[in-house]
Amino acid sequence: MKHVNKIIIAVLVVLAASFASCKKKEQVVLPPTPGNEFLTTIKWRFQNVSNPNDTVWCAWRDSTLLSKPYKDTIHPIARLHANTTYSLTVHIYDETQTPALDITTEIGVQRANYHTYWFFPSSGLGSPLGGSKTSGQGSSQGSTNFAITPYDKDTNNPPLWIGLSDKCVTGSACTATCEGVLRHQPNAKNGTYAPGSSDSDVSMQVIID
Repeated sequence: MKHVNKIIIAVLVVLAASFASCKKKEQVVLPPTPGNEFLTTIKWRFQNVSNPNDTVWCAWRDSTLLSKPYKDTIHPIARLHANTTYSLTVHIYDETQTPALDITTEIGVQRANYHTYWFFPSSGLGSPLGGSKTSGQGSSQGSTNFAITPYDKDTNNPPLWIGLSDKCVTGSACTATCEGVLRHQPNAKNGTYAPGSSDSDVSMQVIID
């Protein structure tokens, strides 16, 4: 009889616990905010719209993330013609993988709604255009000698620019640097620089002659 009573008590405890759990208020569980991208390499590709054979690549690598020195003839230098229009595309890689993993499409298509790529030329490239770190996107960013207009748009409503596919128009001859920043802005992208954090912040030398 004592054994039966113990079983009955155990059943009652389980039922009480189940009833108590049913009484708990339901909570809405939000999906986790996507974390920053892991990348090692940024490449800019300039293709002369009047002469597709005139193509220039420049690349920046984070050597602290690579297990051994990366032997490559590509340097973070873009040598461009004056008064020329280029198609400018940004390419993003994780070179800790073998072969190197191209994550450009992942960032620029699959995760386009919370990424923007920004260009900030130094004063040596002329007067700044719209799209600074403190203002909105504007129709162009860059400078008078290195004017950049994004082509690509995301699926926000209204659509916002991404900045991985651009038109670049050079002006007069000069030599300076240009900072390129990939901003990570999940649930915050609004066409300005401020929200979110930076996945990548690199500088390339730009020579226009």
